[in-house]
Amino acid sequence: MKKLTLLFAFAVICSLSSFAQTKQVKLSLDELVILSDYIKVLEKRDSLNLKLINNYEQELMKLKTENAVLKEESKVTAPVIDDRKKQEIKFASFQEAVTENKFAISAELVK
Repeated sequence: MKKLTLLFAFAVICSLSSFAQTKQVKLSLDELVILSDYIKVLEKRDSLNLKLINNYEQELMKLKTENAVLKEESKVTAPVIDDRKKQEIKFASFQEAVTENKFAISAELVK
């Protein structure tokens, strides 16, 4: 008895499923054309999005490469810049010493 009930329930479910599918699939030709156009628009949008993503990825790779090059260059030029700063500090202190000596010499000449 259980097997017969299960078989009957299965048959009812299959027929209802088939009935529901045929009702849902019956679309007018206009609706099919609209769906087709919409699908084409979505495909174009997706292809444009992929192009944009590829462009952004390429730009990002360029920037990463430039950044890496700049980092390498800064490793090379950083000591040179440090040396220049040290030389500028030495020169500034030398200028101060010369200026002080000028004042001292001129003060002695005035005496």
